[in-house]
Amino acid sequence: VVCQNVIRTFRAACDTPGKSRVVIPPGEFLAGSMVFVGPCKGPVLFQIIGNMKAVDDPSAYAEDFWMSFEDVDGLTVCGTGTIDGQGQNMWPYNNCGKSGGTCSPFPAKVTRSTIETGDDCVAAIQGCTEVAIKKVTCGPGHGISVGSLGKYPDEKDVRGITVKNCTLKNTDNGIRIKTYAGSPPSQASRMVFEDIVMEDVKHPIIIDQHYGPKSVILFLQPSQVRISDVQFNNIRGTTVSNVAIELDCSEKVPCEGIRFDNVDLKYSGESKKPFVTTCSNAKVSFQGVQFPPPCPCSK
Repeated sequence: VVCQNVIRTFRAACDTPGKSRVVIPPGEFLAGSMVFVGPCKGPVLFQIIGNMKAVDDPSAYAEDFWMSFEDVDGLTVCGTGTIDGQGQNMWPYNNCGKSGGTCSPFPAKVTRSTIETGDDCVAAIQGCTEVAIKKVTCGPGHGISVGSLGKYPDEKDVRGITVKNCTLKNTDNGIRIKTYAGSPPSQASRMVFEDIVMEDVKHPIIIDQHYGPKSVILFLQPSQVRISDVQFNNIRGTTVSNVAIELDCSEKVPCEGIRFDNVDLKYSGESKKPFVTTCSNAKVSFQGVQFPPPCPCSK
């Protein structure tokens, strides 16, 4: 198990003034829980060439994560190697906890990656700003998400999220923005989803502002996360759902500035129901190719 060696190497790189690099060389390396803590004296490149595999013994993890980078400004993670969480070996121990990839609350890039998981492939959570997710292939998984937002008080705003040239294969969702019902005030704005390919995705485009346990949603106030300035450009592919686009926004702070430009999705499921777009509490504009057709009205 290489945990301490990698942590010590990262610590030395972090304490080096100027640019530094940590390299996982060719080969296969078994690693338990690892926390890489800054601040650092300069930008750090974390390059993975070999195959990093997670220890499949849950007692090896003091927290509910495998690898965590904290307070590291200017971090780049790249390489031709593999990060293998060995999730299938941990599923028997699942206690319905929340897991999956998240971005850190500072400018970040996720590029040229293939992500296979049982949760969100990438989730831009509260506090994420100026995040670029490009050339990512996702599936299986829950898709690429903004959120969930509004679970805790005093959450920071989300803004400047770009998802471009990505492919989603057989995922539960494609592009999803999700906020909890009953959430306190915050904002999510300036988001662009562009040049996205869907392959038999269940819910290609969805804004869900009534996220959370269905048994309690009826007793909660509407979400107060204000969603605005969101673009969906050049989205194409197939879906197994007859509702390809679902905008279920908050009754208290309706979505504003939602724009669709050239969305061409084909239905590949077996239902005889109409192939539709649905909109609730959303100010939406459509241009270019739109299939399924735009929702008949916006509220």
